[in-house]
Amino acid sequence: FNQYGLAMVGKDGRVSWINKNFHYVNLMGQMLDSKNGFFGGWTAVSDFSHSDEPLSCLDFSLRDVRKTSYLDTNCEIKKFASYMSKVGKVSLMAKDTFKDGLEFNEDGYALTDEYILLSKGFYINRHDFMKICMENGVFDVLYGNIEKSKSLVKKKV
Repeated sequence: FNQYGLAMVGKDGRVSWINKNFHYVNLMGQMLDSKNGFFGGWTAVSDFSHSDEPLSCLDFSLRDVRKTSYLDTNCEIKKFASYMSKVGKVSLMAKDTFKDGLEFNEDGYALTDEYILLSKGFYINRHDFMKICMENGVFDVLYGNIEKSKSLVKKKV
């Protein structure tokens, strides 16, 4: 068992997390008793990320169906709220699964489908992310730094 009181287990070609009462997380994000003989686990489960909001990546695939969910240390499937293009506004739409996902890095970011996930519980699509960068002058700063680097390289040669 890890520092969160959970252990990664596998049975019948599926894996999941169990708590010390031997309840496991099923595909619906419910904690079920594993002693009943049935084990409806995941295709793959990652260790918890080392970010401020540690999450485990849960992956399920069967034929053409694939989904990725994220489990928090309280054994709940993490819900992500959509982050809108205007800074400070969050939509009411919540999403807990994605078609394809990656593990969170130490900074609490992951990429999935066409979304950027933040371990704090928000996601933003790449198009809206680009709009926010443009609205806030991020690209102007990057372009300025690139031009400044070019001029420094030219001076050294």
